[in-house]
Amino acid sequence: MQFAAAHKLTTYVMLGAAFVALIGGGAVDPLTAVLGTLGLIASWWMEPPRFDLARHQTAWTVASMIALTYALLLVVARGDLLGGGTMLIVFLAVAKACQRRTNRDWGQLVFLSVAMLIAASVLNTGVLFAACFAVFVITSTWAFTLLHLRRDVEENILTGHAQPAARQLATERILSSRRLVDRRFFLSTGLVSLAVFAATVLLFLSIPRVGVGFAGRQQQSVSMVGFSDGVQLGGHGTLKRDQTIVMRVKVDAPYQGRSAPYLRWRGAALDHYSMGQWTRSPVAPSTDATATSAGPGRLRRTLAAFSGVPRSDLVRQEIWLEPLDTNVLFGASMPVAVEYPVPPPRAGRRFSERNDEFRFDRREAFTYVAYSRIEEPSRASLIAQGRVQTASPRFEAYRQIPSEITTRTRDLARTIVGDAATDYEKAERLRDWLRGNLSYSLELKDPGGLEPIDYFLFERKAGHCEYFASAFVILGREVGLYTRQVNGFLGGEWNEYDNYIAVRAGDAHSWAEVYLGEAGWVTFDATATGAADLMGRGASGPLDKLRRMMDSLRFAWSQWVIEYSLGRQMGLIRSVVRGIAGALAAVKSAINAALGWLAARWYLIVLPLGLLGAAWAFWRWRKTPSDSTPMRPLGEIATLFARVERALASHGHARSPATTPREFLGQVGARDPSWHPFTEAVLIPYYAAQWGSQAAAAQPVRDATRQLEAESLRRIAEAAARPK
Repeated sequence: MQFAAAHKLTTYVMLGAAFVALIGGGAVDPLTAVLGTLGLIASWWMEPPRFDLARHQTAWTVASMIALTYALLLVVARGDLLGGGTMLIVFLAVAKACQRRTNRDWGQLVFLSVAMLIAASVLNTGVLFAACFAVFVITSTWAFTLLHLRRDVEENILTGHAQPAARQLATERILSSRRLVDRRFFLSTGLVSLAVFAATVLLFLSIPRVGVGFAGRQQQSVSMVGFSDGVQLGGHGTLKRDQTIVMRVKVDAPYQGRSAPYLRWRGAALDHYSMGQWTRSPVAPSTDATATSAGPGRLRRTLAAFSGVPRSDLVRQEIWLEPLDTNVLFGASMPVAVEYPVPPPRAGRRFSERNDEFRFDRREAFTYVAYSRIEEPSRASLIAQGRVQTASPRFEAYRQIPSEITTRTRDLARTIVGDAATDYEKAERLRDWLRGNLSYSLELKDPGGLEPIDYFLFERKAGHCEYFASAFVILGREVGLYTRQVNGFLGGEWNEYDNYIAVRAGDAHSWAEVYLGEAGWVTFDATATGAADLMGRGASGPLDKLRRMMDSLRFAWSQWVIEYSLGRQMGLIRSVVRGIAGALAAVKSAINAALGWLAARWYLIVLPLGLLGAAWAFWRWRKTPSDSTPMRPLGEIATLFARVERALASHGHARSPATTPREFLGQVGARDPSWHPFTEAVLIPYYAAQWGSQAAAAQPVRDATRQLEAESLRRIAEAAARPK
């Protein structure tokens, strides 16, 4: 690939990744997103000689003024600092992409792409940002490297050619070269960027992020009809086809898998009914829960009625709740305890918990743990409760019947229960009658002036779960039962890639609870399960599996990036430590087992070691040197050569560190040929011992060294005897 084409392609891919990450979060103004996309695409072809910017300078100036004015209006009129800033960054990126001429223009384009990625990290918290970031990391390494090379090329040509025409010709020749950038360049630099990316991930995992968002920005909540303190009949009918995921749940066995038993996810419990609307009344009993510490920075709240229930009898769920416009916390069947972070004090934001609900004042996605009683008492034990008598005036809220309930509705309740002797049998007959005589339908019709429950029972005779649950609660109260309506979810889609239940908006469901004395509140669902669960566990087609795979990626991104905290970091560290400890324990166990096996068969070690020792001793005996045996006594020869150096140094022939032995002795012989016979007798064996292919004998070197030292002493004595 040509150098210029490679630089252009990598820079544009890097810029495109940053731009997609910026607009992918949905927070960028649609007009900015559309115009920015078209502008960046068109800028690819806006280069000489195809496009001459000088002819359109006025148009660029006008467009720049319009963009700057619009950005200021977003900031001043709406107070949208991020919106105005991102709009300005996109415009500058498009403008610079259309005006790229010199190395400086390309550098500014790189800077703007980095600015867009930084803005995207605030505006886009989805898994799309992760994909764009990975592409950006790899392509930015190529783009930065090629930008540096291009700058060096232009600077070298500028100094090497005085004439503009020569500089232009040399620049075009280098930018058109195919030898500067090849497959090896992309592979090597890509591997470097991947290594840097891996190191960055490790650094992120080891240093947890702390913060509450940029400029107070929060995640957009999902509006959920039917999950607030007031519910109008008909709300769930608008949700039954909605695939939006509202929470993800990891639950204990046996509730895992596509064929696992269905769970009801209890949310808001409502006690007051009037004109087709359910609310929580101020006289309803407050949630009686005790608070204890669940660890550093965490709180556990347990319903007082279940404070003595062993944790082993409860089912644990770890729940990731999406931002919803309700503060209720969901849990399977009857949640009796929840664990969550200690809530920060927020003045002026108060809420009440009633009807055994758990609530948490939150504004964003929330993770917590719930413990539930799922298995209810047997039918025989529930019948044994008889007719419940309660003296608590607070429970009268569960007997409330509005005056608009018609006479035929009241008469129907008494007709259905007949001669039922216990409260459980009354509830059972009401549930069975509603299931057997009315049909399920999402097609809602206006009841006109009729009371909604009366219209459902006698005129329409069809409706969805809210109507079944509402009719059950009102009919039950008419025959003396303590009842309340519950809104939540039923079932959910099983995600086989990360082993969690994805609860969707379309899983919204309503049912009833009946108070049965010592058994507490017992669930009664008057809606047939098959009819209520229209979405099921999710299909098994290729597209459905792909959708679940993508959701598991989004879930992992949310867990390990968006919601990464000190608690999750410590959990990760503990998992790593447990893994290392387990591996070490396994290695230790294997070593102990091997040692035990060998201890019983000691001869398998002693015999081979004895044979090896004998063979080594025999080999050493055969190789023992003697004075007459040619070998490589390099250590001794090196010592002898050092003695020669000292003897010659005493006569003014010192050896410098940079001089080889041959050069040194050659210099000595040149200055004083009388030394030559002695030095030659030392030099040849020395080189033969160190680099020769044949072994050298040590004895000749010893003899030559002694002769040279004797000659040195003789000359020193002669010099001393000369008259001064």
